[in-house]
Parts: sequence; structure tokens; C-alpha cells
Amino acid sequence: MPDIEYSQADLISAFLEKRLSDNLDAFKKYSPDIYSEFSNYKEKRFFVIYDADGNINVLDRESGRLLYGSNPVAETINNYEEYKKSPLHKPFFTVFKDSAVCKTNPVHTSLMRSLGDVQVSLIRKSMEDGISYLSKSDESNQSFSDVSYGVLPEKIGRLFWFSTGLGFDLEKMYKENRVSNLYLIEPNKDIFFASMQMIDWAYILDKMNKLGLSIYIGLSDDVDELIDDLTIEVYKGGRHRVAGSFIYSAFYLDGYDKIFEKVKNQIDLKFFSGYGFYDDARLSVAHTVGNFKNGVPCLRSDVSKIKDFGQRDWPVFVIGNGPSLDSDIEFIKNHSSDVIIVSCGSALSTLYKNQIKPNIHVELERTADVVTFIKSNYDDSEDFSIYLKDVFFIGASQVHPDAFSLFDSKGQMLKDVEAGSLMMHKIFGAEGVSLIGRIAPSCVHIGFTSAILLGFRNIFFFGVDMGYVDREYHHSKSSLYEKMNDESKKTWTPKAAGEIEFDSNFGEGQVYSSGYLPMFKNELETIIISWKNTFPDSISVLNCSDGAKIEGADPIRSSDIIFSDFGKVDAQVLSKILNSYFSFIPEDIDAVSSELNRCFDKIDEMVVWLKSKIFHAHTIEDAEKIIKNISYDFHSDDFDISKDDYWLYAIFDGTLLYSISAINSILYFPVGESYKVESFNDAMKEFDLFLDNLKSDFRHNCLKTDNEENYNYF
Repeated sequence: MPDIEYSQADLISAFLEKRLSDNLDAFKKYSPDIYSEFSNYKEKRFFVIYDADGNINVLDRESGRLLYGSNPVAETINNYEEYKKSPLHKPFFTVFKDSAVCKTNPVHTSLMRSLGDVQVSLIRKSMEDGISYLSKSDESNQSFSDVSYGVLPEKIGRLFWFSTGLGFDLEKMYKENRVSNLYLIEPNKDIFFASMQMIDWAYILDKMNKLGLSIYIGLSDDVDELIDDLTIEVYKGGRHRVAGSFIYSAFYLDGYDKIFEKVKNQIDLKFFSGYGFYDDARLSVAHTVGNFKNGVPCLRSDVSKIKDFGQRDWPVFVIGNGPSLDSDIEFIKNHSSDVIIVSCGSALSTLYKNQIKPNIHVELERTADVVTFIKSNYDDSEDFSIYLKDVFFIGASQVHPDAFSLFDSKGQMLKDVEAGSLMMHKIFGAEGVSLIGRIAPSCVHIGFTSAILLGFRNIFFFGVDMGYVDREYHHSKSSLYEKMNDESKKTWTPKAAGEIEFDSNFGEGQVYSSGYLPMFKNELETIIISWKNTFPDSISVLNCSDGAKIEGADPIRSSDIIFSDFGKVDAQVLSKILNSYFSFIPEDIDAVSSELNRCFDKIDEMVVWLKSKIFHAHTIEDAEKIIKNISYDFHSDDFDISKDDYWLYAIFDGTLLYSISAINSILYFPVGESYKVESFNDAMKEFDLFLDNLKSDFRHNCLKTDNEENYNYF
């Protein structure tokens, strides 16, 4: 039989066919959904091509251009080799600038400061040893990557990989490294299909299965779907595991930059925020108990009470304190009798200064600076107490009792996932009190949700800017921020670092946003969409603010509002509405004291259990097991706790999430393993001490309210 000579093109064709077949078999075994998607897949725009010499590339059929240069393999591998020298890392740092004792959250801050010191020591020691290594002329058994800070470690906790491209870099990385969780985000299925013809996905999936690793593959050209699915996947594994992640991106198509930027923002705004912490939880208990003992009526779910008074047709102005409020303040004043005005947080001072009285004022925060802010209006006029008499105050139950005492008419609502709220729901849930979601993280959020809960369906935003054009002009000029002392003004002035640009509400340029504001915007958009899904085709949300565009809220100039389209507001009917919703006052308040006395011993048991799961780690695998013990196992059947006592987790979970995020970040710093394990053990000693502090502090201070003296803004 004569020898058959095959051209390079023939060999490449056979290779692609065999590689695709093998990879499909592997996906059929490990990921049937992906197998179903690609078993009979036909490319739409991007195709793997090769020439007579066997050179491969990806062709964009629409433009006719090639996506790679003359040597895609070398190009891809070289990009990855450069990345390894200086990878993009997302650590969770808890470093404090000063050593002053924090008066408002001492237990939590003490732990975070200590963990920050451990992180700094780790980086410093690694860098010093790296410099020492380079200065030595003799041979060393250590490699530079063992001692140097900044190179990609062999063991990686989480890696976000933006687009496969042809995938040669992905294959090389997976062969060289152990990645506990790989999150692959690919907006174009043609590109992923190209990787299935090129790289050894079968090897990657087999290694994943053999070592107990995890690979998440997000495939969608819908950015919202990509982010939503990724968020669900991250939450399933625990947000703390994102701390210390690495991010890799080397292949781009048009539009990828905006998609990947949104994913990065999601990591910063969603995964690294909203944790809460122990001292917050303790204040939640103290303030909620105080408000119940003071007889503040609570929002009640009671279908027997009539709550429909035609209010769904009334217009409601939800007013934040952003800079654009100044341009609409006269409009609001002129139409104050035509609408229900809900002032949110510091917007109250702006309205008061402009002789506008809100129907409802809302507050969310638990700290005593809420009281300080409200009381500061007395400096302008003693008439302020009269001004407040006709204002109905709605606060989350954790708001300071002294804030409620400033108002004659008031009501509280139990915010979900709050320790105090969960405790009260356990005690009085059968009597009709409910846990309320969608009211955080700012006063605008509770203002909007309060309006929806009270039966209003036509909502207008004013001063809800979620950003600024000028950093010096970040709130209304009529607000109390203008009266702050210089130190406080400096603290509240937005910083350029970390600023994000958003499209403006009216499409006239860009709005800058930094600090918590981008996260507030993200959460408000989620809440608006959620309420619209709850009440389909019945909620209108319009945004009159000249700030950032808010998804779900249609832009409208205040001058374009036609009040004849809405029902006529009646103040007496509003009073009936509020009283019908806020109607629960417990008959047996002593049940609260009984529950608290019982829970002290249970908290002691929880502390003992957590401390028993800590041991001296010798490897990263040991350290990962400890983190699993104090995160997953603490919330599993391994820890014996009745469902009635689940509310006690809220005492621990905030600082627990913060601390294990910081500690997890230590484990995946780009330094040698021995450094990380040593620092991990140091960090766990600090965590062990925190558990002792928590146990003692809660037993002795659980009913201690926050102190106004802790805040000196004016």
C-alpha cells in the first residue's frame, strides 16, 4: 500500500474535527447544557480558518478581517506570560490609616484593623525577601516566585477569565496552575466554539473533576443575563471567596470593554459591599428593642383592615438631597399641595430651609448621627419642632429611638436580615408583623419602597442624582452639609479615586459617581425592577433628577408633569392610610426580655463551636478547610441550632463575612505559599480573639444605644 502524503491543511482539518469531537464528549459528561448548545452548532459571524500551510486564525465574516496576527498561538501565550509577571489582583484590604479607637463599632473595627496589619506585614516581608533574594550572588534553593510579591501564584482561589479567544492561554494556565474556581465569561458563542476546536477542554474538565475544582462558563450576548447568572453563581459559593480573585482578559471584540467593565463593577459594587458587621447588629437589637418598648407602631400585614383609599392615583415625590434638587426646589414648593412629599434623610433640612413641609420623612441608618442631623435644624429656628408635628416619620426599626421621639406621628418597619428585626419577627411574627426587603442601602431606597408599600403607584424622583458634576457640589446647597465643620466637609467630599462615569438622566453629558453612590444606584435599579415585577404594569417611576440615569425610572422634566392626570391628594385620607398600615403594638413586651436572656447562652455556644473549628494550618488546603468550617459548616447541620434561633446568625454574619473575606484574600495574595500560610495563622489568632470579644460585648452591651457624642459634624 503506497504512503499517503497529507498537506498541512488536511492535518489541521483532521485535528480540528477530532478535537471538537473529544471536547463535545467531555462536555456531554461534565456539562450537558453546553454539549446541547454546541453539538450541532453553526457559527454566525466568527469562523476558525486555516491556510495551505496550516496557519490558523479567526475570520470575522462581516468585516473580512482576521482577529489575530500571523501567529495566534505565540501571540496568545506571550500575552499570558506577561500577565503572569504582573497579574490583575482584587484583594480585600482592611488597612486603616490611623490607630484611633473607633467609638461607634469598636469590636468589628478592632478585628479589621488587626487583619489589616497582618496583610501589610505579609506584603512587606515578601517584598523585603524578594529584594534580598535579588541582591544575593550565591545560589538559592528558592525560586523568585516563592519570595516575590506580585507574580501569579501556582494555587489560585478564584479567577475571572474574560473571553476564551482561541484559548491557548487558558489551556496553558490550567495545566500549570490549580484554580479552585474559574469563572469564564464569554459574550460570543462563536468565539467559545472556536476554542472547542482548538484547545483540550477534555483535559481541563477531567482535571477539574479529579481535583474537585470548579469551572463556571457564562455564555450570553445579553450583558444583564451574563451578570445575573454570574452573581447567582458567586453567591452560591459565598461572596467571601471572591476576595483575592484574579482577573484576566486578553481577547476583545467590539463592545467587550463595556461588558467586562460592568462585570468588574459588579465585583466591586455587589460582591464587596453590603456585608454589615457585629456592632451594627448589636445596635440593631438595642434600637429595635427600644422602639418597641417605646410603643412605636410597626408595619403590620393585616388584610382585615381597609387600606385602599384611592391612593394609587396620587403623585408621590420621593426627594433625595442631590445637587439637582436646587434647580427643582421652587417647582416642588409651588406644587407641594398637589402631591405626597417623601423626604429622604438629609433632604429634610433642604426642604425645611425652603419652607416645604413633607408629608412623610424616612430614615434608615441606626447610628446616632441621624439624630444629630435632624436636631441641627433647630439651630436655624425654634419653629422646627412645630414643623415636625405634622410630618409622619417612617424609620427602619434599627433607627435610633431618639430619632423617633422627635416626631409625634411615626411608624417603624422590620428590615429583613437585621438582627433586631429577625428577633422581633420570631417573637411577634404570628401576630402579623412582617420582614420588609428592598429598603436598603440608603434613605431613598426606603423612601421608594415605603411609597409602594403604602399603595402609591405614581412615583417621581427629585434630587436622586447618584452622582455629581462637581465634587464640591455633591448635595443640595441648602442642606446641612454646607454647615459642616472643615474636617467633616473634607470627609464628605467625593474623592477622584475610584470614580465611575454614568450617562446623565437627560442625556446631556456624563455624571461622576464614587464611594457608595454607584452601589446605591445599582441597588435602586434592582429594587425598581423588582417592584415592577411584583406589580406588573401598575407602577410608574419617573426621574426628574438631573443626575445619573437610573434604569427603570423614565426621565421627565418637572415642567412636563401634568397634575390633572393624577388623583387629588387628601391629607386626612393620608392619615388614615398611614394609621391603617402602621398599627401593630405588642401586648406582651416582656417577651422581648425573655428572648434576650435566653439567647446569651446560645451565643456562647456558637462562639465555642466556632473556636473549636480553628487549628494551626500547614498548607493552603488546611486553611481552606478552616474557612469552610467557619462559613459553610457554621450554617449547616454540622452546627445544631433550631430554626427559631436562626436570627442569632445575624449577630455573627456581617463581621464573619468581612473577616473571612480578608483572610481568604491573604491566602491568594501573589506571594509564596509559606508566607501566606504563616499570615493566615496570624489572622486566625485575631479572629479567635474577636470571638471572645463578641461574646462578652453582646452579653454586657446588647441594649446600649448609640451616643450622639460620637459625632461632631457641625
